[in-house]
Amino acid sequence: MKVNAEGRERMRKAQLNGNNWMRGRCKENHPNWKNGIHRDKHCGKDYEDWRKAVYERDDYACIKCGKRGGELNAHHTKEWSEYPELRFVISNGVTLCEIPCHRQIHFTPL
Repeated sequence: MKVNAEGRERMRKAQLNGNNWMRGRCKENHPNWKNGIHRDKHCGKDYEDWRKAVYERDDYACIKCGKRGGELNAHHTKEWSEYPELRFVISNGVTLCEIPCHRQIHFTPL
């Protein structure tokens, strides 16, 4: 859905004022509700166990900068979407701090 400049400005002002149109819209009130069917890849026991095992193996420290604790991310070295057979293989994960190391991997321009 394309939003014109006026609409973007209206949404920006609403966000700044704390008037988020999505506030309170959860479960069946959310526009993306699918009768309780959850498609988020980052939930479920298998994912939680995999993430914890990756953190423990890396001693809860970023493998790039060494930062310990804080906001960590268990990052798949081979992409989730392209290698479904490796989704929960511990050796396919590394611990990265969210800022800056994980963001550098995903948001570095080519």
